[in-house]
Amino acid sequence: LLTAASVQGSEFDSAVVAQVLNLEADEVEERLEKLERVFAFVKLTSESEFPNRALTLKYRFVHVLYQNAFYALLRPTRKAALSAAVAQALLNCYGEHDDAVASELAHLLEIARDFRRATKYYLLAAQNATHLFAEQEAAVLARRGINLLSTLPESPEHNRLELNLQTILGTALMVTKGQQEPDVERAYLRARELGQQLGETQQLYRALWGLWYLRLVKGEIQAAREMGEQFFVLAQNLQDSTSLLLAHRVLGQTLFFLGEFAQAREHLEQGSALYNSQQHRSLAFLYGQDPGVACHLWAALTLGVLGYADQALQRGQRALALANELAHPSSLVYLSTFVSWLDYFRREEQVVLERAEMTIAFAHERGFVLNELISTVWQGWALAKQGQEALSRMHLSLTSLQAKGANIWLPYLHVLLAEAYGEAEQAEAGLGVLTDALAEMQRTDQRQYEAELYRLKGELLLKLPAQHQAEAEICFRQAIEIAQQQSAKSLELRAVTSLARLWRQQGKTDEAQQMLAEIYGWFTEGFATADLIDAKALLEELSLNRQPLESDKLQFVAAAEPDTLSGRPTN
Repeated sequence: LLTAASVQGSEFDSAVVAQVLNLEADEVEERLEKLERVFAFVKLTSESEFPNRALTLKYRFVHVLYQNAFYALLRPTRKAALSAAVAQALLNCYGEHDDAVASELAHLLEIARDFRRATKYYLLAAQNATHLFAEQEAAVLARRGINLLSTLPESPEHNRLELNLQTILGTALMVTKGQQEPDVERAYLRARELGQQLGETQQLYRALWGLWYLRLVKGEIQAAREMGEQFFVLAQNLQDSTSLLLAHRVLGQTLFFLGEFAQAREHLEQGSALYNSQQHRSLAFLYGQDPGVACHLWAALTLGVLGYADQALQRGQRALALANELAHPSSLVYLSTFVSWLDYFRREEQVVLERAEMTIAFAHERGFVLNELISTVWQGWALAKQGQEALSRMHLSLTSLQAKGANIWLPYLHVLLAEAYGEAEQAEAGLGVLTDALAEMQRTDQRQYEAELYRLKGELLLKLPAQHQAEAEICFRQAIEIAQQQSAKSLELRAVTSLARLWRQQGKTDEAQQMLAEIYGWFTEGFATADLIDAKALLEELSLNRQPLESDKLQFVAAAEPDTLSGRPTN
């Protein structure tokens, strides 16, 4: 009896053992009671009822070594026969609810050498694990299923099973190990091959999405764009809302990193409009991230760069509300990691610090390595802004990210490190960091933060002796030109403010005032943000220093002061 029980596991059911041994249930229960009371081999843990209404007593071995010892007594053929019997008993007890014990059935059927059925249950168990946010377990189960399939003859059914297992494996490994894990790309490439061969559109989409995300995170932006456009063409041909939602998210995020913000906004807005939380809730488990959360997040960041700070904040809050509603860990940690970009852009250091520390703890607990590393850089930047030493932890995290191939995040994270060096009065070290960041930006062709890189380079040059002022001015002008080409009004405002300060020091008050008033007058919202507050304060200083005529003062007030009711500049 204990040998049969050991086949089910360290925990077992009296009803299952009774079926396996072809004994009456009450007889098995009496013998187990004696084995507990007299010999202390097992312990009763609970009484329950199976889905088929059969009653059972749940027992466990007092020590796992007991279970191992009894199991080791079995010869291979007897072990296979008993495993098949236990699996059949569980199937009898659970009926159509067999998904509840899919992992146990997969293992038992593998031992019973029923590899075809075992593979089906490994797939079901892996799917269950993803819905329980257990990505590491999902990867293990998917791998075991794939290994079993390699022992079976090729057939459409087996290829379909492998296709599903490969997409689960790719997503689970990407979440837990990162994009640099070689098995991630192998899994998605194999899934794409099988999807094209079988004509399985949904699984082909998952494979294409995974390969797109790999290219993006590795910094292969043009390759990511090409894949995104293929994705979009396929979605347009299908005219399916889910396919179009995913395609808009893919292209929108890619265009954001290319610095094509107006086009990125169009795609992200269309993706957000297509999203329905009830209809598309399952996509978070299939793709590792909820596309609605992603569309709102990247739309918020795009709006922020384009100069719509209030709308950006609202979209960021919508993304947070949706992520909390879904309670999907990977989507939550993804959002929490990158919404810090919006907080940083608003120069809210304390908010960045609090969010980073929360994300670090959550990511560490769940095994989201990349998110933990990125949030550690955010944490370091916020601490540096508060006058604390954080350079070493930032360097360590950036080195680890580079080793993991997460190149897409490096340029803007190097901006944070360069700023931290500036706060520590180590301008030359900061300039060295920016040199590396600019080289990485040129190599990967990502342009989303190009203007800010040049602006910050100019700011650091101004911390050096005065002979660097001309070079700093060139950097500010480059930043302004790039921001104007990208319609990135927030980045343009920052660069113009930096140049206006330099011109004020050089006595070019009139030029500085005129240039700053023009860009400030463009804005219609976000007047409570630090950048616009600073710009307004500088405009007032320039106005006082200039000592303009009365007519000039009236023009300046009209351009600079927002209407108190609408918040819009009056003209």
